[in-house]
This record gives sequence, C-alpha cells and structure tokens, in this order.
Amino acid sequence: WSPEKFSEFCVFCGTDYKDPDTHIKKFGIKTAFNMMCKHSDAEALLSWMLTQKQFKERFPCDPSEYIPRFRQVVAVFWHHVVFDPKRGECISIASSFPLTKTKRVLDGLDLQDCTDSA
Repeated sequence: WSPEKFSEFCVFCGTDYKDPDTHIKKFGIKTAFNMMCKHSDAEALLSWMLTQKQFKERFPCDPSEYIPRFRQVVAVFWHHVVFDPKRGECISIASSFPLTKTKRVLDGLDLQDCTDSA
C-alpha cells in the first residue's frame, strides 16, 4: 500500500481529529481493511459503496457531503505533527513518507512544502 492508501485506511478506522458523524455504520477495521484491499484507494471504495444499497444506507450524511469531509480528514492526517526520535524533533508526519500521489492537497493545504524541507 502507498502511504496515502494507508492513511485513508487509518481515517476509516477512526482518528482523534475527524468531523463529527463521519463513521460509516458497521464499517470497522476488519471491513475497512478487506474493502481497501479490493479497491485501489478510498475514492474507488467510496464510489463502489455508493452503488451498493447495504452500504449507501450506512453513510452518516449525504454522500455529496461525506466525501469532502473524508478528504478533509485525510489532509489533516498528513498535517499531523509527530515526534521523530531519530531527529529529536517534532515534524509533519508527511516528512516521514515519500510523496507518491497528490492526495495530500486540499483547498490550500499543500504538504509539498512540508516534505521539501525534510
């Protein structure tokens, strides 16, 4: 998995900095893992889920509202500050992973600046 796909999986599993009501009912860690293995990324998985009645009914809000919320949480994930014991300093989590896709960008939040300084 790319770092971006893993971060999307983590957001599906739950984070401390998510919008309220972004959890999809009956979509826990095991289901999220199995479904992410079958799809290229969260966008593909969410698109597929919206075609399936049993999943579409589990969304906490309208899908047109949910998908932007999900993207925002993923972007926030990449801006999270963590302690790097090798450097002995706090860094953006994005600095620890190579930039493999452009999913870390959201309405003015561009992590390219964060990863260039590492």
